[in-house]
Amino acid sequence: MANRQIAVIGFPKCGTMSMVEWLRKKNPGAEVTRPENIYQEEQGFHIVKKWHEWECVAIIRDPVKRIQSGIKYFSIFHNMPIEKIINNPWDGVKKYENVGFRWPIQQSDYDYYIKKWQKTHASKVKVYRFEDMIKDKDFPHINESEFKRKFTKKETDLIKERLETAGISY
Repeated sequence: MANRQIAVIGFPKCGTMSMVEWLRKKNPGAEVTRPENIYQEEQGFHIVKKWHEWECVAIIRDPVKRIQSGIKYFSIFHNMPIEKIINNPWDGVKKYENVGFRWPIQQSDYDYYIKKWQKTHASKVKVYRFEDMIKDKDFPHINESEFKRKFTKKETDLIKERLETAGISY
């Protein structure tokens, strides 16, 4: 019998790398991996097919907190106005083209991307919430944002407004 194979599909700043490590500890001998760029339209279907036979696990996070964490994590955003970040922060920035925080609002549409995986897999994608996982004392904290930016109510409200406009609940 083949070893258990688990693909962790995640979104930038949702705890995907932490989930991979947590699953490796909980499932010794299992092959656990994290497909890259699952949210990028042009690459998504190819990647879904590659892991067709694998168990799939997704980790999602409150979109407002995820966007704020991404802003703290990527240094390019540290002094950038929130409006530019949530519109198209990578416009003209080739260096970061493949970094995982290109379209923060679009990437918050978890249902859209998870449904892509569910269409090609016999088993359902098991979905975990980051906010629940961090309550587990064994859940590692990998890739935490070190930059301590405080968000004003106006900035947070703007993120919420853009999510609502896109039809994304938080």
